Amino acid sequence: MQIAQQAAEGVRRLDNTPVTEALRSMICRMADILSPPAQTPAPTLADLSQSLADATVRFQSEYIHNVIQAEGNMSSAARRLGLHRSNLYRKMRQLGMEPPESAAGCASECDEATDIA
Repeated sequence: MQIAQQAAEGVRRLDNTPVTEALRSMICRMADILSPPAQTPAPTLADLSQSLADATVRFQSEYIHNVIQAEGNMSSAARRLGLHRSNLYRKMRQLGMEPPESAAGCASECDEATDIA
């Protein structure tokens, strides 16, 4: 496994001819395939002293936060969660979450739109 990584580093130092580029690409792909996956920490049990309702709120808050971070904007996050954007803001309020700074103005617009409807 280290041999492929060393080979990839060696090829990176060569000139940029088409043959070298193809070789570099192939060795880098092989190094990625042969490299062991990054170790992720084993999931831990939730605090078992929590009620189911508290554990659910915690899970939903963390999940929504992670989706918003991954998607980068509220509209995409709402689509990924299977919600309308205004319902995502409503759910976040129910969970006591603050909208991201970039979406703070949208939250009041969504509130006004849902209050009218």
